[in-house]
Amino acid sequence: MLNEFLPELEVVEVNRRDETYQFICHGKKSCAPCPHCTKSSHRVHSRYIRTLHDERVFGFDVQLRIQARRFFCDEPSCPSSIFTERFPSLCRPHSRRTIRLERGLLRLLSGMSATGLERILNNISDSTLLRLLKRSKHHRKVSDPRVVGIDDWAWRKRKKYGTIICDLETRRPIALLPSRDVKTVCAWIRSHPTIQVVARDGSIEFREAIRLADETIQQVSDRWHLFHNLGKKIEEILKRRLPSSEKILLEPDGLNFERELTDAERRKWTLILAVQQDARQGVPISQLIRRHHIDPKTCRRYLQMTEAPRISRSHRQHSADIYKGDIVRWIRQGRTTEWMYRTLKRKGYLRGISTFRPYVVINAVKTPYINVLKIPQING
Repeated sequence: MLNEFLPELEVVEVNRRDETYQFICHGKKSCAPCPHCTKSSHRVHSRYIRTLHDERVFGFDVQLRIQARRFFCDEPSCPSSIFTERFPSLCRPHSRRTIRLERGLLRLLSGMSATGLERILNNISDSTLLRLLKRSKHHRKVSDPRVVGIDDWAWRKRKKYGTIICDLETRRPIALLPSRDVKTVCAWIRSHPTIQVVARDGSIEFREAIRLADETIQQVSDRWHLFHNLGKKIEEILKRRLPSSEKILLEPDGLNFERELTDAERRKWTLILAVQQDARQGVPISQLIRRHHIDPKTCRRYLQMTEAPRISRSHRQHSADIYKGDIVRWIRQGRTTEWMYRTLKRKGYLRGISTFRPYVVINAVKTPYINVLKIPQING
């Protein structure tokens, strides 16, 4: 079975350390080809240990400890007198991860950011993930873009902005410019004469840069700004055409639905009715504010209300809510917070222990502690 996953290596020993399987192995062949002149050599110069990380197996890390060899190159014309044996189907030269693991990381990077994946893995930096992403064939620079989208992005909000350009046919970013001024954008567009259509926002700088670069390029509004501007125009038209006193009834004709008020809505509606009753008796607003302890703007808004308000307080979900059943059970068993956190990390929990610990404390207050090992057995 190991020969299918490690065809170029011979496994000598398998060790388990904590949560890691360690495979001690070496190359099967007695010779190796020189990477420069491709001539095979049998003369061994020296040996060294090369460590590679592979994909996880059944939740355990896999580490390959390879006893690699250095060979003498006997070809007089070869520029390299000593070379190291390579394992092309297993890993790239100088790499610390197998090709199989790199492909798995690329699949994860297709759906999340490098920073987010770094927080999950804890053993690889976001810079390494970005280098791996740039080296892959799926993220090479796209030549000859035809339809592009252009927009600004913030180095520092309200202070300094750059420009991002995406190929709308492949839906991938192709350039990040350090600024959004006319000269920078114009120079980039001139360096790509294949561009025919540019989708942009309402920026005057982008419009002028595209015009100066090539007047034949068709400029269109991007989809988000198109619908955003359409919504604003419809709102302006409705405000001009409809009087402010008109109300749009959402209930069907002849049907009135009465909803039951919550306790908070009932208390607030009682306060509103008291304010309106005092106002009808001639109490001035300045006295209403002091009598009911409310803000002047709130008082005026209460005087205009004709129906009970809606108060919706949505429960803010916690990142550990999906594991609440397991957490409550572990609390009853007397498990420690660190033990629960390590167990949930193996199940895919993404947040840190500083976020997880207060959640356990809140549930521990609500959950009585029961040590299942000390419950007496009742017979009969």
